[in-house]
Amino acid sequence: MARIRSVSPGLRTSETAAKWDREARYTWVLLWGYLDDYGRGIDNAKVIAADCYPLDDDVTPQLMGHWLDLYERAGSTCRYEFEGKRYLHVLNWSDHQKPQHPSKARIVPCPKHEPGAHRKWLEDRAADHAKVSGNPHEGLVSVSPTSRGGGEVSWEMSDGEEGGPSSGVAPTTPPLYPDNCPDHANDPVPPKCGGCQKQKALNRQRAEQLPDYRTLTVVRDLCGECDDRWIETPTGLARCPRCGPMAKAVS
Repeated sequence: MARIRSVSPGLRTSETAAKWDREARYTWVLLWGYLDDYGRGIDNAKVIAADCYPLDDDVTPQLMGHWLDLYERAGSTCRYEFEGKRYLHVLNWSDHQKPQHPSKARIVPCPKHEPGAHRKWLEDRAADHAKVSGNPHEGLVSVSPTSRGGGEVSWEMSDGEEGGPSSGVAPTTPPLYPDNCPDHANDPVPPKCGGCQKQKALNRQRAEQLPDYRTLTVVRDLCGECDDRWIETPTGLARCPRCGPMAKAVS
């Protein structure tokens, strides 16, 4: 989802921005909300247009692509590729934004303008993958249902598993069938939502259709196209549809 950003008074007197039309200047500010806390994002005009202008049908991917080209030609952004995927970042991001508590970086830094951060990101990713590959149970998700009243079923990790109740560690593996819809998958207290209600009803149906659901175990390897089972979407991070816990779900 979009992030809260501040607007520096210096934007009003920026000679670079003054050469852009007013819509381009406004879009420049909206773009900051799409980018992560390090000024990086996926370079996809269609995704960016939907994120910045969710209620404006006249802002097409072509128009957004025109603005993105404008920012690049002005030297305000840089576009780069990594492992076949396209990204962009705002140059001199710290001049525009200074997040007090930046989130974990999930988009690879630009190798040209952020070489040090790029190397560290690669090292951290390699270390994370090494930890995962060193665990013989990686890719196994064991879940069991518990009743929460009203006939609803929630899925919890077994006692004694990593992240289970007796381990003293918060669970890190999401349930196979979350009670929330994709829009509220990461929301611990979701608002009233028809999608969430449908998801809960579907979970009840699954519980009736799967006689062995109490010992349900899913084995799924990483697809290699996501970031540890997570992907970037216009509304933020979401579970990977190829290897995440919702992939190949029983309907």
